[in-house]
Amino acid sequence: MRRGSVESERQAGLGLIEIVVSMFVLALLTLAVLPVLVTGLRTSEANASQATAGQLASSTIENARSRAPKCADLAAFISSSPATSVSRGTVLTATVSPVLSCSAIPSYPVTVPVMVKVIDSRGKSYATASARVLLTQP
Repeated sequence: MRRGSVESERQAGLGLIEIVVSMFVLALLTLAVLPVLVTGLRTSEANASQATAGQLASSTIENARSRAPKCADLAAFISSSPATSVSRGTVLTATVSPVLSCSAIPSYPVTVPVMVKVIDSRGKSYATASARVLLTQP
């Protein structure tokens, strides 16, 4: 009877060793996949900021077009404070250029270029958009 109990003790110990080895292998595989997950998260964050910047630039262009046909309304919009948006903790700011001087326009109707640039607080550019706006009144 003794022989059977010794064999069962060996098998029980072998099972524990197998579990420890399998946990070690699983830990190694997890460490191998971790950099891919981190890169994926960073890419996802960058894409979200890029998409938000594109939406901010587009909406700013649409706001500029909605000020037409009056030059004074468009000039007031351009000189007002820039539009901002937050994307995952990054503050994005849309600035409109060029500064519009209605007195410099000789006659109406005229189209004027409007350019929007979206940057973050560090100055990194995320998106630019440009359009021409038709003005029919000073």
